[in-house]
Amino acid sequence: MSRNWGLKILSFFIACMIWFYVSGEEGADIARRREKEVTIRNVVVKVVHPSSFILRSELDPKHISVKTRGTSHIIDKLDTKSILVFVDVTGLSKGKYVLPVQIKLPANVKLVQIIPPTTKVVLKK
Repeated sequence: MSRNWGLKILSFFIACMIWFYVSGEEGADIARRREKEVTIRNVVVKVVHPSSFILRSELDPKHISVKTRGTSHIIDKLDTKSILVFVDVTGLSKGKYVLPVQIKLPANVKLVQIIPPTTKVVLKK
């Protein structure tokens, strides 16, 4: 028992490294399991246009829902202010359009669904 202290200490450190490696793998799996989906309702749709834009815009609907997925510690902090939802009317003139809703989410948040995916836009003088 009292022989080969160097090998015993080396074996102990190797065992600890293997344990940390394996427990780290399990920790990553647990983090993946903590992923969840959440639907943020009543997110305001904004109109993006060039600064020289002189037309008024009307949207229908003006609010949408965004279904997202991510780890619980990120998803739990999401609200309507942390999501940018918009339609781009750059290059469009007076008239009626059905445009796709575009979205910018915080890092590490995945988009699952936009409800509805389009909005009616009326551009008027």
